[in-house]
Amino acid sequence: MLAAKDAAARLKKGDTPTLAVEIVTERAEFNAGLHGHGPRSSSIGPSSPDKSPEKSAKHAKTVGEELGEPTLAISLERGSICPGGKLPERLVGSAAASMLTNASGGPILGHLSIGGAKLMFALYDVRERHLLPASTELTQSGHAPPNPKLLEAIRGLAMPPNGTRATGAMPSGCFIAHPHDGFPVQRLTVVDSIVGVAVEATIHGRMLRAFVRKASVAETRRAEASETLREAEMGTSYDRLHGSIVAARARGVDARRLDAAQARLKTLQPDVAAKDELVATLRWPLVTASSSHSSGVQTGEEVCSLPGCTVGDALDGETLSFVPTAASDALKALKTDGVPHDQWLFERISEAAAAAAAEGGVWRSGGKFILSAITRNQSPTALHRYLLSINQSACAEGIAALVKWTEDKYRHHVSAIQINVHIDSSCFHAQHRDIYGLEQRDMAGRDCTCSFKPNIATACLSLGSTRKCLVEAETDDFSQLKKCGPDCKGYKCNHWLRSGSLMYFNDVWNRSHNHGIPINGGDADENGAGGPRISVAMLCSAADDDPLQVCAFMPKAKNIYATLVEKNKEKGL
Repeated sequence: MLAAKDAAARLKKGDTPTLAVEIVTERAEFNAGLHGHGPRSSSIGPSSPDKSPEKSAKHAKTVGEELGEPTLAISLERGSICPGGKLPERLVGSAAASMLTNASGGPILGHLSIGGAKLMFALYDVRERHLLPASTELTQSGHAPPNPKLLEAIRGLAMPPNGTRATGAMPSGCFIAHPHDGFPVQRLTVVDSIVGVAVEATIHGRMLRAFVRKASVAETRRAEASETLREAEMGTSYDRLHGSIVAARARGVDARRLDAAQARLKTLQPDVAAKDELVATLRWPLVTASSSHSSGVQTGEEVCSLPGCTVGDALDGETLSFVPTAASDALKALKTDGVPHDQWLFERISEAAAAAAAEGGVWRSGGKFILSAITRNQSPTALHRYLLSINQSACAEGIAALVKWTEDKYRHHVSAIQINVHIDSSCFHAQHRDIYGLEQRDMAGRDCTCSFKPNIATACLSLGSTRKCLVEAETDDFSQLKKCGPDCKGYKCNHWLRSGSLMYFNDVWNRSHNHGIPINGGDADENGAGGPRISVAMLCSAADDDPLQVCAFMPKAKNIYATLVEKNKEKGL
């Protein structure tokens, strides 16, 4: 009753809460500059007064075509749109405006959508917490229930019963928030990653302003990563959420979103290998190998035979090679008590895997398991420290010797190590390209030409059972190889990988080929079953490169690897 009387008094005094919404597009800045009035932006408007109107008009038209005509919509959970203040369905012109109110005197809650970019907004009185709608109030009235994150954010900012303002409360009594997180702010950028539109929104006093422009590549990728993260949080897959967090962090997603995702991750259980399973399967007597299959030998080649087809031809600068004695060469300085070097390292990694399994350090990824630090940091330093922490110093010593030998032989720097565990021939590694870009360029922004340190090669040591490595030619936009026509059969072949051998390929080869370990593709016992196998894959960068070179004024190379990251995650690699 008191609330109703208070609202009536406010209406009588003309103090009805109102929120003005103003939307301006990138085109408005050009149009204002053309006519000599209105705001002018140095970043998007005419850069000099002598610029001809014809050129400015042409530029404005180009920007307008790129931006398109975003749809506009305001949906209210609390409040109403003033008569005559409704937004058009599409932002055809350069600006649009609307006026929102709440005749009851309570808060104004709602959503603003510009294309696929959406944000929440609120205008409330910090003294009137009791006027906030209950979760069932709007449902009972036939309207959609209010967004719980929006209400939680308002209640967190509202004046508490003891009269002391809550921490972080905004005295203006208004805020905007992203629909996915509900964090109250007064400045926010939201992105429609499909159309490529960015909306810079601010709210002060009783004015919400939105500036619509074309999104940068970095903003688009950040929005995609945030959306992928949100979808992963809604699921129950530990691996998917963990991978989404890694990608989101690399693309600069807000730290609060990452913290919330990490909290969700702690409630999920990873798909990890059991210690007993590893102890029972990763045994050298179970290894299957035939002396008739030599390391690197090619078999099962299939190549398009149409006239003029070059899909199977070698490329200038590509390298694919095999070192049959890599394990013995790398570990020759270690004391193995007469045990063959490949068997010795296989057994040391098997022991380490069993020890790590007890705390979740061996986790499923696609058709295989991966041994790594609990944090899943695959840098050589992180792996070395983790092996020492679980009392596996012999394994750490063996991996360190392998890394040093690889760096000396190829004059590279090993930047990452992935230990793949195949408990038997039913395990596989799906066809894939290796990722060399490390996503650093995604963080730099659309105009930066900095040259970051990329990986340039892969060296992979095989231990245990002999398996085939399937190699296929890629003919997509990223590859130098192309199909000769719609009937092109492509190219593929297998290479035998024996225990102790190392497969090496460089960036040129990796761009135009994929590789993988097919299921049941290798030597088998008398029952037709293949034994266990371990591979140590080392990503390599150029040893003499500076990790962060100074800015170079050069055309930025096309980076294919950001797209490959998503593709490989979908395959569980």
